[in-house]
Amino acid sequence: LPITFTILFPQFYGYMPLYMPSTGLFEPYQIVSHMFTHADTGHLFFNMIGLFFFGSAVETYLKPQKFFILFFLCGFAAISLHVGLSYFGVVNPNSYALGSSGAVMGISVAYATLFPDARVMLIFPPIPMQAKYLVGAFVLMDLFSGLSGQNNGVANFAHLGGAIAGFLYIYFGNQNKFN
Repeated sequence: LPITFTILFPQFYGYMPLYMPSTGLFEPYQIVSHMFTHADTGHLFFNMIGLFFFGSAVETYLKPQKFFILFFLCGFAAISLHVGLSYFGVVNPNSYALGSSGAVMGISVAYATLFPDARVMLIFPPIPMQAKYLVGAFVLMDLFSGLSGQNNGVANFAHLGGAIAGFLYIYFGNQNKFN
């Protein structure tokens, strides 16, 4: 459910994120609902910007049904890595996760894998660069932030889980393109 729903019906907001199983608040439906709940309009905006700029080309290439599979596969891989690492104490086991950032990161990596030399433009500052470098920088920033243990409220390892799934889906689903 989009953030608009939870603005209109705030009593549902607490049910939408995915709570770590160790909290006792986990419910199976949260595996999907967390991807459609965002912390605020800025969180939603940046996810939708990424989906708009990278997703349209990926969907055109894959066709809608395979794009749908890619989105959910990346979202599930994102939360799986996030929850899995909570068992090892890498991720706070008392936290929760929300947003489609892991799925969008996977789609961004899929874009950079399919179109590595495509020119993309940063918004701030407006600098053109190849997709492989921009998306690679996003992945490295998440890796650095996650490994440094910064508690910035961002599920960096979820982003990385989505990135891994996006790459693997495209790489192994398009062997003829990469051979």
